[in-house]
Amino acid sequence: MNSIKKVTLAILLTTMSLTATQAWGLGKFAERLKNLPLNNPTTESSSSDKKSTEAAALNVLVGLVKTESTEEEVAMGQDMASMILGAAKLHTNKKIQNYVNLVGRNIASQSERPDLPWTFGVLDTTSVNAFSAPGGYVLISKGLYDLLKTEDELAAVLGHEIAHVVHKHHFNVIKKQSMVALGADLANQKNDKKIAQMATSMLGNMMARGLDKSSEYEADRDGLVLAARAGYDSSAMLRVLESLELHGKRDQTALAHMFATHPAPAVREQEIVKVVNSDIEAAAVLSPAQGRIKHYR
Repeated sequence: MNSIKKVTLAILLTTMSLTATQAWGLGKFAERLKNLPLNNPTTESSSSDKKSTEAAALNVLVGLVKTESTEEEVAMGQDMASMILGAAKLHTNKKIQNYVNLVGRNIASQSERPDLPWTFGVLDTTSVNAFSAPGGYVLISKGLYDLLKTEDELAAVLGHEIAHVVHKHHFNVIKKQSMVALGADLANQKNDKKIAQMATSMLGNMMARGLDKSSEYEADRDGLVLAARAGYDSSAMLRVLESLELHGKRDQTALAHMFATHPAPAVREQEIVKVVNSDIEAAAVLSPAQGRIKHYR
């Protein structure tokens, strides 16, 4: 698609256009995270950066018309993660990155999809949010990371995002919405620039709206179970939600996007309480690792 010129991408973290220092290109996302720090300015031009982002969006759409497989799900997730990294670079602290990967992979190993190429990262932004992409890609903002008081709370957040991936929440929504929104238009479209605009607009709108409430409640419930399986406090998500609610009252702008794409923390707490059983209640104990997060600030 060499005739594509430029597209502005609306994504979860921000609506800003890509710049040379922010864009990360696409592909090889997992390898990049393994070799942190990764936020050195690129030497490529802004035009090249935008073409890479367009290609990522187009690759996602290409995957929609293929027969579903784990490989295609992972490829779609790589492209979506690349789009997110186009607007918010990774935090430079390698110790934090490795720590979050350690915790995340431990929890993911307790899931029904332990063999996915699970990859975790902390974004260098003060906004408070967390994201997951198909195939095992999970990103949390430094703003959210700084709100967490214990490793149990970190496990709760990562467990929630891991549950989204396990249930293919984003993957299925993208498939469904793209087929409805694009229909035969994409197949009949000859203009590369128009295809890129359709791709980025559709994906940007989906990300901005977030998932439906039932998916968020399911991720809360299954996330705390996954964290408990890994030895963490099953009640930690309740404390995370309380912190989010308090922080939102102090600084509404920091949580604006999370509140726009997720049910209110108080409502999520109520839904969690509904599913608590004796096993979950028995696992509501601080883990031996709960204080370890203090060493990774």
